[in-house]
Amino acid sequence: MGYRWLVARQALLGIGLVLLAAGCGGDAPAGCALGGSSPAAPAASLAFRCDLDAQGHPASADIFQLRTDGSQAVRLTAGLGWATDPAWSPDGKELALTTTRDGSPNLYLMDSTGGRLRRLTSAPAADSNAAWSPDGRTLVFASGRDGVTGPLGAARRHASLFAINADGSDLRQLSRVSGYSAEPAWSPDGSQIAFISDRDGNPSLYVMRSDGGEVRRLTDEGFFEGRPSWSPDGRRLAFFRTGTLGDRPHATIQVIVLQGGKASTLVPGNGYDPAWSPDGSRIAFVSQRDGAPNLYVARSDGGGVLRLTHDAAPKFRPAWRPQAA
Repeated sequence: MGYRWLVARQALLGIGLVLLAAGCGGDAPAGCALGGSSPAAPAASLAFRCDLDAQGHPASADIFQLRTDGSQAVRLTAGLGWATDPAWSPDGKELALTTTRDGSPNLYLMDSTGGRLRRLTSAPAADSNAAWSPDGRTLVFASGRDGVTGPLGAARRHASLFAINADGSDLRQLSRVSGYSAEPAWSPDGSQIAFISDRDGNPSLYVMRSDGGEVRRLTDEGFFEGRPSWSPDGRRLAFFRTGTLGDRPHATIQVIVLQGGKASTLVPGNGYDPAWSPDGSRIAFVSQRDGAPNLYVARSDGGGVLRLTHDAAPKFRPAWRPQAA
């Protein structure tokens, strides 16, 4: 599986970063759930990235949040550049994100209402996929800063995992192998980090200690895999796996038990970008099963699939806000 295939697959699914590092968000159309979401929206709100252009041009992507009462969504970012990869802090007071508003894709922290944006990293290569430690003190993220030293780092030809304190101090590198290691997810007890890497061939699911030690491969089945999400009890990981259905790319939500066993399909049908709810009862995900990429939610056993958004604007990367917020 070559990088040409990998980049094409990411472009199709709308995940990850792109080569464009500038653009204008402009006025949001009557999409991005601004026209109203499902009246059965989940009790815990979801942040997500939405491409304001219906053609999916990421130069005009911003972060939105679904209201818990099922009414129209709230737009949290706007202006020059695009924004992606929303990640709520454990207390729900801040949102980490990647944006190009000052040039290269770097990490920022923003308060929960969409104001007071603070830059956390500064590098010529792309910094992305931020994930919080359970205590809210540290973020782990992917970056090409130790390899590709420019905007081409966003092409996913190289990425390593780094950690940084939430106040911007103590930047440290956690992975030091060639190739692609990204999409980290911190375990609920803070002891492990799940991530995707192609260090042994195909992009597969791995876990390591939170300090970067004891790396262990969990999947090895020849598919492209992405976006791991821990169950709140720390026993399982949801992720998506891409393949083909006929002659068309196809993605499915998978689940694997950490203590042995092979991955299995969790949610039937097309789906990617899974996110486990804080109480463990539901899985949010993105699907093109009804046309454009929209937000869906299912029970944790994969049943009861419910569509949350109903417009043509492509949506990605759902992130649950902690219920205590």
